[in-house]
Amino acid sequence: MACNHLQAWLLKDLPLAKTFQTQPPFWIGAAMTAVMAVLIEASRQAGSILPIPFMLLLLAAVLSASIGGIRAGLSSSVIWASYVIYAATVPFGPPTLTGGPGQVSLGILVMLLVVLRQGITSDRNRQLNQKLKALNETLESQVRDRTAKLSAVNAQLQQEIQERYQIEAALRKTEKQFRNEDGAPLLSQGTVQDITEHQRIAVERSKVNQVQCELTFLEQILENILAGYWNWDIPNHQEYLSPGFKRMFGYEDHELPNSPDTWQKLIFSEDLPKVLECFEQHVHSHGKVPYYNEVRYRHKDGSTVWIICSGQVIAWDQAGNPLRMIGCHVDISDLKHAEDQVKRYMAKLEISNQELEAFSYSVSHDLRAPLRAIHGYSQVLLEDYGNALDQVGRNYFERICINVNQMRDLIDNLLNLSRVSRAEMCCTTVNLSAIAQEVMAELCMSEPERSVDCSIAPAVMIYADPDLIKIVLANLLQNAWKFTSHHPIAHIEFGIISPNEQTIYFIRDDGAGFNSAYSKMLFGVFQRLHAHHEFPGTGIGLATVQRIIHRHGGKIWAEGAVEQGATFYFTIPRRPSELSA
Repeated sequence: MACNHLQAWLLKDLPLAKTFQTQPPFWIGAAMTAVMAVLIEASRQAGSILPIPFMLLLLAAVLSASIGGIRAGLSSSVIWASYVIYAATVPFGPPTLTGGPGQVSLGILVMLLVVLRQGITSDRNRQLNQKLKALNETLESQVRDRTAKLSAVNAQLQQEIQERYQIEAALRKTEKQFRNEDGAPLLSQGTVQDITEHQRIAVERSKVNQVQCELTFLEQILENILAGYWNWDIPNHQEYLSPGFKRMFGYEDHELPNSPDTWQKLIFSEDLPKVLECFEQHVHSHGKVPYYNEVRYRHKDGSTVWIICSGQVIAWDQAGNPLRMIGCHVDISDLKHAEDQVKRYMAKLEISNQELEAFSYSVSHDLRAPLRAIHGYSQVLLEDYGNALDQVGRNYFERICINVNQMRDLIDNLLNLSRVSRAEMCCTTVNLSAIAQEVMAELCMSEPERSVDCSIAPAVMIYADPDLIKIVLANLLQNAWKFTSHHPIAHIEFGIISPNEQTIYFIRDDGAGFNSAYSKMLFGVFQRLHAHHEFPGTGIGLATVQRIIHRHGGKIWAEGAVEQGATFYFTIPRRPSELSA
């Protein structure tokens, strides 16, 4: 740090200080050192012994390194070290130095290390100074450029201001005012310019821009719905086709010209006459007959694109001829594919229905005939040869008859399930309370000895198919009657609840109930939760009920517990307008 301050102090008043600071020649320090060594040696040879401390020599070498860099410092150090070694070997003896030979050798080594350190630091500082100078010059250049630009802009602004002042002064000179003694103007002259046409043009331009924005917005909407926009100048045989119109057929905007010939070449030749005929009808009716048709276009890859084409003539001449027509094309290919798939499914469904009808006919005729024969012959055997059979044989024949009856009931229930799945529905307003009362009356007449308390909500109306909804109530009430048969006193209730404005119909009993863990099995075909000897049945009734409820758009579920009864709930969408009567 002291050497740096010394260097700055020595160089601050030198004329060439700035030149040496930037890039001083390394040989200057070596030359000065050599000159000093020669002067000292000459003085010594002349008999004068100069008291030269070794630290002074070290300071001189370090100063050379600080000024000239590492090369100057090393050169100066080598010269001083060589001279000291030389002076120590001559007869006259060395110059007066501080310390002995060992200290001198150590001092030379220290001098070399210090010179290396100071020289490297000096070189690095010089490089940094050079970079800083380059950056400073670049910054000054940019400042000069910006200053020049600002000056040019300022001059231009001053010129515009001056021109405006001149125009204002000229306008004031053209105005002549005559005033009376009181200063009131008597006459004023000036210039008036009619800008009506300019205002009209500005309004028209604003309208055109607004229409253009609306058309752009419309095209964006049409592209989002896979539609294309077209604008047909009929007399000039020119037609604008939007980019979305062309992309529907696999083309970019620049690949197809804007002309009616474009879409007429893409459309199927079989569909073109239909389109032209629709256009003629639209024109002849002066727009009363809509221009709307479904046609096929050929895609760029060869596939078929189904299009809904709709349009409207928006301009007519005085003779009633069309001038301009606009419209859009909507891609309905996916819809057509879905329709074809639905048609295929419907065809398969029709075949399945025909097979089901054939199966039903087979069940109705081919299976019932053998059952009737088995049942008839069993009855004949029991009547004619019953005395020849022991009790075991008679029991066997009775079991045959019982199972034949069960098989017949099973076939009848299967046929009913098939019919309710395919029967056409004719919905109307139905009084469920009246149906429930009718069914319960029949059940009470079939077993008058039973004690059953029946509760039926009055005037429960529903919009449903009368025949199908009667099957639902009959099955549910018969199940309630059957599963309460083991109780001496039973309770059966039909009612409604209306949570959240939705009507829920229910049939509740206090009979055998069921394990709620198996509630989902109740509505499966042939699914039973009780043994046949406990409660007879085929396991098809609840499946039939569920099928009918689903056809009406409703749902059904059940709750219950063993020996605590069961409750069956179902919903059917209501139509208040139909139930108001």
